[in-house]
Amino acid sequence: VWRGSYWLTTSEYKLGAAAHGPSSVQRALLGATSSDTVRSRIYSGKPARLLKTKWTDAWAKPDAPSPLPMPLQNILVGEAHQRISAADDPEVVAMPVGQIVGRMNEIRPVADIMAELVDGYDKAVDRLNRAR
Repeated sequence: VWRGSYWLTTSEYKLGAAAHGPSSVQRALLGATSSDTVRSRIYSGKPARLLKTKWTDAWAKPDAPSPLPMPLQNILVGEAHQRISAADDPEVVAMPVGQIVGRMNEIRPVADIMAELVDGYDKAVDRLNRAR
């Protein structure tokens, strides 16, 4: 199971960390639904699902340039991504995230998420064993 996005709303996640409380990235993710993502090549030059923000909207305008192929796009926007992160504005976040974002509703410790995963696995194995 691909769960990369889920770790972005853990209490241990520190990229773009705010002095107090959730980072701009986390605030943006917590406020998003599963329909708040777009698929685009603007992040790295390869197709990726991104959180829909003012950044993705600007790239989607008819007069916006086409994304460059990888790795050139990442070189082009790398500094912009650093500035966006430093700006602490959840409306402009440049962050890849899957549609699971709609279930990312709170900041949780990694230990809680891991316990939930292990518990879900144990329950699935029990159901399979009972089905035999």
